[in-house]
Amino acid sequence: MAKRFTESGKWEDPWFRKLPMASKMLWSWLHDKCDAAGILNPDFDLAGFQIGTKITKEDLDVFEDRVIWLDNGFLWVVNFVREQYGVLSPDCRPHKAVISILEHNGIDLERAEKGCSKGINTLKDKDKDTVQDQDQDKTKTSKRLNKAESTEQ
Repeated sequence: MAKRFTESGKWEDPWFRKLPMASKMLWSWLHDKCDAAGILNPDFDLAGFQIGTKITKEDLDVFEDRVIWLDNGFLWVVNFVREQYGVLSPDCRPHKAVISILEHNGIDLERAEKGCSKGINTLKDKDKDTVQDQDQDKTKTSKRLNKAESTEQ
């Protein structure tokens, strides 16, 4: 049985809050049933049986670009890799298997780490500005320190 991280903040996300109960259950089912890279061969009969309501392919439409169909007919939960692993490293043994699964399914590693452009984990514009300002401040401080060190020598 696989152990997974869960995004506990989903309950505050307006997108998730507005989902019908069956869609919330389907969202959780997808996260629980996918492989280590967020990919699964969907079994709507099994999903419906386990969730307790009929599930069809059209029920995925509510997830928009958070779940996408791959060319091989499998589904990919787009934010899964980012939520579970963050940045993948080929030097990390558990990450190697995930990277291999992504490559096998034609998913770009950078795309998998980026995740979905929508959702609770994306930075708001004001937060992006703050992060960029902090990065610029760090760069300026680093340049000042390097300059100070070179003048002392």
